[in-house]
Amino acid sequence: MHPILNIAVRAIRKASNFLRERYEIIDVINQQRNLSLVSNMLKVARKIIIDVIHQAYPDHAIYSEYLQEHSHIHWIITSLDGVTNFVKKIPHFSISVALRIKNRTEIAVIYDFMRNELFTAARGQGSQLNAYRLRRSTVEQPINSMIVGTEYSSQMYPPHSDIYIKLVQQMIVQGAEIRSTGAPILDLAYVAAGRMDGYFIMGVSIEEIAAGMLLICEAGGLVADFYGGHDYLKKDNFVAASNPRNLRALLKFLVNNY
Repeated sequence: MHPILNIAVRAIRKASNFLRERYEIIDVINQQRNLSLVSNMLKVARKIIIDVIHQAYPDHAIYSEYLQEHSHIHWIITSLDGVTNFVKKIPHFSISVALRIKNRTEIAVIYDFMRNELFTAARGQGSQLNAYRLRRSTVEQPINSMIVGTEYSSQMYPPHSDIYIKLVQQMIVQGAEIRSTGAPILDLAYVAAGRMDGYFIMGVSIEEIAAGMLLICEAGGLVADFYGGHDYLKKDNFVAASNPRNLRALLKFLVNNY
């Protein structure tokens, strides 16, 4: 295993042990109706990950709203993707980390610790699920038989909201099965594993896609903006597919309906 990837896995596993313990008593936390308890839990999990990273790489930066995307080298940490699922005891959530160097994701880890599914990727070395190589789906799916993930983003402003609703409606009309699981980062891991045929989102942020897009690409899938380019952050939209043919089908749909 890549040495930096090994550190990332170690950090995530340590944080997951802490969160798993909190999951067992989440009913008690809910009864107290104290949102600060959940917020503090996420801060502790994040600190656990940061401490492990900084023990090995003290000069590496941690991405935040104060650290811009163009920083030379930094880690993007999501201490819990699917917080609402966690709080409601819906066992579908994950922890993720991604190492970015010169605006490219080099290392990615997404861990569904309830199912013990560890998705990992290192640039040029492929994607894996629990140490088994992920390979892209070769099945070409028309829109009317696709399983497509999506998520309504809190960053959407009204024009985006209207377009998003239209896209979802049109996709359903054409027969696609839409999945909105409440854990968008984990959804991207599912695209890499071929469990979903595609995924799209508007109001996109680098935190949501950094780990997932490397997993998908290293598994042989593709990512793009709605126009087929790679300006997903500037254009504020993102689409991914488990293989090139499925991406073409999604892009054709988006061009006709966006």
